[in-house]
Amino acid sequence: MATAVQPYPRDEEEVLTLPELSQWALIWRRFRRHHLGLAGLALLGALFIVAYLAPVLAPYDPTAIDLNAQFAYPSAQHWLGTDELGRDILSRLMYASRVTLSVALVSTLLTALVGTAVGAIAGYGGGWVEIILMRTADIMLAMPTLLLLLVLSKMLREMEGVKALFGAENVSLAVIVIILVLFGWMRVARLVHGSVLSLREREFVEAARALGASPARIILVHLVPNTFAPIIVASTLGFGERVILESTLSFLGLGITPPHPSLGNMLSEAQGYMFRNPLLAVYPGMVIFLTVLAINFLGDALRDALDPRMKV
Repeated sequence: MATAVQPYPRDEEEVLTLPELSQWALIWRRFRRHHLGLAGLALLGALFIVAYLAPVLAPYDPTAIDLNAQFAYPSAQHWLGTDELGRDILSRLMYASRVTLSVALVSTLLTALVGTAVGAIAGYGGGWVEIILMRTADIMLAMPTLLLLLVLSKMLREMEGVKALFGAENVSLAVIVIILVLFGWMRVARLVHGSVLSLREREFVEAARALGASPARIILVHLVPNTFAPIIVASTLGFGERVILESTLSFLGLGITPPHPSLGNMLSEAQGYMFRNPLLAVYPGMVIFLTVLAINFLGDALRDALDPRMKV
């Protein structure tokens, strides 16, 4: 005699339900498993907070000179000591980090914007538009970047039109941002171009085209949002490169000019006093090292979280 099988209870309390996670929730779940990425995010966040709260947290004016306190050792009055002009090193580091991080952040955002626009237009437009834009990117990638950075920085800083446009006080900041954007958009453009080429024949793009969507709408609404993952990863890692480039130009005297502190010109000023007080070079060098290290950890974690297939 067959035994009747009791159906599984369908009460609300007994029904197993799985929460539906959004795409960003899934990304965050993967990201928080990356311990080095979390450490990088925390360290970078701390650096930004200290840098942008420098006017509140810095104990001294970073340009204030006290010749009676030259090369002072770390003490209760000067936690990291003073430099050759008696300026407080901690205050100068805070303001220098603010300048360097601001330059890197603004140039990274503009680079992502320009690179995304060029790559999306080239990928969707095709034809001669694609040829001109992508060959331009290839040519610029083949150029000796550092040499051109040095030459253009010197030229732009001496142009009266640039001084009149941005003001004498801001010209060094504006010039270095322009240069970093001018020589930084190509990698983002190539990434976006490749992504758009693989997306432009997909069904959702064909459907939008059949419904009469304009090329601009297709690019902005349907294509660009689907390229955010490589853009975010490339921009994050590029941020670290721009920190180093800004520091290099300032070290060579072609970036942020004294008395305004940046990490690069602090290193430049310290090279003449390496044997008397090597800490003058250690402090800004350590900030650059920690910043780039945090960005690399964060970039690796974002790459793994946004596209697990790219995980190394």
